[in-house]
Amino acid sequence: MKKCSICGCEVNDKFAYCPQCGNKLKEENTDAVWPEFPETDPYNQDGFYNDDSVNSNEENIKENTEENPQEQDSAEEQSADIPQEEEDSSFSWPSYNNWQTYEDPYKKVNIHESGNADKKFNNSKHDDESAEPAKRNSIFVPAAICVGVAVVVCSVLIALNGGNKTEKQQAKALVSNTEKEESGEKVQEDNNANTEVTMPPEKEEVVTPTPEPTDTLTPTPEPTATPTPMPEITARLIDASEVNLEGFNEKFFNSALASSVIQQEKVSNDPIYAFDDDIQTSWQEGVVGSGIGESIVGYFSESCKVKYLMFRLGNWKTDRYFYGNNRPSCLRIQMEDFSTEINFPDKYQEFWVELSYPYETEYLSLTIEGVHAGTSWDDTPITDVRAFGI
Repeated sequence: MKKCSICGCEVNDKFAYCPQCGNKLKEENTDAVWPEFPETDPYNQDGFYNDDSVNSNEENIKENTEENPQEQDSAEEQSADIPQEEEDSSFSWPSYNNWQTYEDPYKKVNIHESGNADKKFNNSKHDDESAEPAKRNSIFVPAAICVGVAVVVCSVLIALNGGNKTEKQQAKALVSNTEKEESGEKVQEDNNANTEVTMPPEKEEVVTPTPEPTDTLTPTPEPTATPTPMPEITARLIDASEVNLEGFNEKFFNSALASSVIQQEKVSNDPIYAFDDDIQTSWQEGVVGSGIGESIVGYFSESCKVKYLMFRLGNWKTDRYFYGNNRPSCLRIQMEDFSTEINFPDKYQEFWVELSYPYETEYLSLTIEGVHAGTSWDDTPITDVRAFGI
């Protein structure tokens, strides 16, 4: 038989742990068997050890040893061979009833207590429950009385000290005020004495005569506006692919005049037909010969700034009329103070003229300065002229 070093309980050799306290026994056996713990919880509701469960556990252990007497005899023989130390009569193992509760995160477990713990735990549960409130009251009531007395005494002392402080402060304030008044009077007297001594002599006032205003006014020169010179404007013949009409729109003509007009039956050649954007109509000069020196003038509906001019020169009604009549080879273009000459090739296509910047004008004048000769007639027509600007 083994003996537990904690509770002193004799344990079967096959047990690896004490069935009373759960302590791991020193001598381990490979054939060790875990003890069968009681099904009932050995701890009661208040965290103290339950005597009934312990007694039932001891009876189970005795039954096991009675059933196996050979194992018990072998254990006794082994223990007899081991030299025994002298036992101290003053030392005694605490019984399993000597437990004291402490707080555990999972359960209340008991620890050994000294002395007369057996008597305390043998008392009834109801006596313990009734004794605990009496003990608490015997401790808390005197403590509460002491705290109340201390609070009252402190409040009285604070009130007395506060009153004394306020009286002292008022006395100090009165003394400081009187001292300030006395010092202020002294400072005033000293200032008066100093002013009387250091007063400078009065100076005579010097009156400076103010000049009388004169009736003559000096004229202020008016600012003269310096005119900004306009850059020189130029015009050039460009290809249709170079034209960029973004930001520009077409400007229309509402009237036109010409130096001469040819008269034909059932056909009108008035100068306004040169500005109607219609290839079936045109203006033709009416003098004898090729018409060099003849001119036409178109008036815009309002003043505008012209950037591009488009020309359909000759008679575009049919190919026979185009090649049978003369075509202008050179035109003088005039708008207000601007005047330039543009030469045109002999081609059946639209021609574009670009100005270096949008030029403001109210009219457009064209003068024939040269022609490409026709195959059938000696007349020089202009089918269409269009203007684009802002």
